[in-house]
Amino acid sequence: MTSDDHALFDRARTIAQAALAPEEEAHPGLYELRYVRPQRVFDIDDDADGTVSAEHLGLTREEGMRLLRRIDDIRAAVVDALLGDSALTAAIARVPDPGGSIAVVGDSMSADRLGWAELLGGLLTSLRPELVLRSTARGGDTTLDALSRFHLAAAHRPAVVIQLIGANDARRHGFGLAVPMCSPDDTRRGLRGLRAMCGHLGARRVVFTPLAGDERGSVVNRHGASWLPSDIEAVSELVLEVDPEATNLHASAVRLPSEEFLLADGLHPTLAGQVWLLHRVVAALSDAWR
Repeated sequence: MTSDDHALFDRARTIAQAALAPEEEAHPGLYELRYVRPQRVFDIDDDADGTVSAEHLGLTREEGMRLLRRIDDIRAAVVDALLGDSALTAAIARVPDPGGSIAVVGDSMSADRLGWAELLGGLLTSLRPELVLRSTARGGDTTLDALSRFHLAAAHRPAVVIQLIGANDARRHGFGLAVPMCSPDDTRRGLRGLRAMCGHLGARRVVFTPLAGDERGSVVNRHGASWLPSDIEAVSELVLEVDPEATNLHASAVRLPSEEFLLADGLHPTLAGQVWLLHRVVAALSDAWR
C-alpha cells in the first residue's frame, strides 16, 4: 500500500464515520439490505423492491422500508461530503465524455446500496449529468454469471464497461466439504468472454481485480458459503493474467487494516472501504483512455 493509499483511506474513514457509526453499520438488517437487490433479478418498481427485500430477510415491510430510507440518507450524506473533496471532483471533471453510457458489471462489491457505484452515480448526477451510469451488478455473481447476464448491460450500448468481479469465483460451498464454485479454467473462460463481449460492442473497458478478504471470510456462513483469502488472491492473479492492464485492487486492499476496511464477514468493504474504492475507480476511469 502506498502512502497515498494510506492517506486516502484515512480520509474515507473520516467521511464514513460522520455518516454512519460503526455500531449501526453492524446492524444485521442494514447489512443484509445493502446487498439484497430484487430489481436486479425481477422486473419490479422501487416500492416493490423494498417490500420483497424486507420479506426475503424476515423483516416487516415497515421495518424494511425504514432501513432502506436510512440507507438513502446515509448515501446522500456521503455524496454531499464527497462533493467537498476537491481532488475527487477534479478527477471526475477529467473523465472524458465517452459518447455513451457507462456500464458496471460486478457482484455485491458493486451492488451494495452504500457502495462505490451508488456513490459515483450520485456524484455524476451533480457534477457530470451527461455521464449516465447503469449497473447490472448482482450479489453472488461469478464471472460466468456476469457473462450470462451481459446482454442486460449490452442492451444500452455502453461506451465504457467497468468490470469488478471475481470474488464469487473464489467462493466455496458446503458444511464440512467446501466445494469451489469455479475452477481456474472456469474463471478464465468467464473473463475472456467478458473481454470479447466488450470488444464486440466496441466499448472501452476499465477492469479491476477483486478486493482482498481476511480470515473471517473463511468461516462457513449460514448459507454454507466461505471465502479463503488465498482463493481470492488466486482469482486476482487470473484477472491480471487475462487483463494485464487491470488495476490490482487486491495488492492495495490486502495491506489496509482489515478490521476497518472490511465488515465482520471478512469479505465486503465497510462504508469507509467503499469510499476508498470509489476514489480508486474514479482515478482509473479518468485515466482510462488518455
